[in-house]
Amino acid sequence: MPENAIIVYYSLTGNTLKIVEQLKGKLNLEAIEIQEQKKRTAENVPRNALGAILGRRSLIKPMAENLAGYDKIYLCGQIWAGNPTPPMNGFIKDGGISDKEIVLVLTHADDKRPEKAFNKYAKRIAKQGGKLIQTYDCQAPALIAGGNEPLSSEEAKSIVDQWFN
Repeated sequence: MPENAIIVYYSLTGNTLKIVEQLKGKLNLEAIEIQEQKKRTAENVPRNALGAILGRRSLIKPMAENLAGYDKIYLCGQIWAGNPTPPMNGFIKDGGISDKEIVLVLTHADDKRPEKAFNKYAKRIAKQGGKLIQTYDCQAPALIAGGNEPLSSEEAKSIVDQWFN
């Protein structure tokens, strides 16, 4: 029996989107994007990082799809300045994750897995009634002031293949 799951994601710079595109193909799932009511830009790194450090949450637009019919959400996002991001915080708070199994997939620039950020995400998910069942992480280039290129499709495919093979 196929799993009753969907991918929900936020990607500011494209790294997370590259992972999501590979997950969609690998798991044969639909994906919907978390959209902020006030669009954020990647160029404002200090403001974005400060929002994450302060634990802020963005107001998000209503989802394009009703998540009530899904049992599992592959929640894909990122870590900024070692913390959960405001768009992800907004979705976790208001996105209807109660009684859902959550597979958390995060991109980050750190060269090691940022356990503190994963723990913060886990607490926020549990507080909203979600059940975190699995986590995956991916080191990706920090895209500050156009200094790096996002993950390539080949790099993202290799990462996802490692997770699910």
